Amino acid sequence: MANEQIIKTCPRIIKYLPAEFQTRELCMIAIKRNRNLLQYIHNQFDELCVFACTYESHTLAYVNKQTLDLCIRVTDILLHMQWASLGGSADGGLYRDIHTLFSVMNPEFHPECMKLLSTSRPDLFA
Repeated sequence: MANEQIIKTCPRIIKYLPAEFQTRELCMIAIKRNRNLLQYIHNQFDELCVFACTYESHTLAYVNKQTLDLCIRVTDILLHMQWASLGGSADGGLYRDIHTLFSVMNPEFHPECMKLLSTSRPDLFA
């Protein structure tokens, strides 16, 4: 409980904790407060990465082991979050987030994520 309070108060402390002390709970608390701290998490679990990347797409650059599944999940979530928040209309925010995501994504995953984009949002390619 004391560790949780410390991380809630100063989440940057997570970067000084050895891997064995970085519990899932402490890591999630830190990431909820500052997505950029993902770069200091030793054992990055999928939900943590998805959470960080969905709210700050550039943090995909901090993911130690990018997988196609993770990149597709984040792309899909970004599409649906933006679409819902915009009431179904395209906006520069979506373009910015997707551009940022693709700029830090492993290039070998681009074709599959582009296929998802083109089938989910053909309006982006019109």
